[in-house]
Amino acid sequence: MSGSYWISARSAGKVVEQRVKQIGVGDTLKVESFKRDRWIQFTRNGEDTYSIVEHGFASGTITVSSAELKGEIRRLVEVEFPRSNQLRIHVARSGEGRA
Repeated sequence: MSGSYWISARSAGKVVEQRVKQIGVGDTLKVESFKRDRWIQFTRNGEDTYSIVEHGFASGTITVSSAELKGEIRRLVEVEFPRSNQLRIHVARSGEGRA
């Protein structure tokens, strides 16, 4: 599951939610704009918690449970990528370093 690939921004909320739930503890998933100047990084902390780092129009770090994850993903995609057509997803295993 490691590596990078492009997804449609229209389906980003659903695709990102599926991929984030598949990563293991300590792994990261990074969603970037085409120019790579804005991004959202998800790190799985435990079985039920995720750290989210937002860098772009707004910046910050939050921790959410898996129950709150879906709403946060959709909100963040709308805020950070309002005019994007394609988004890059990069998945890094915990042993490979940061995304």
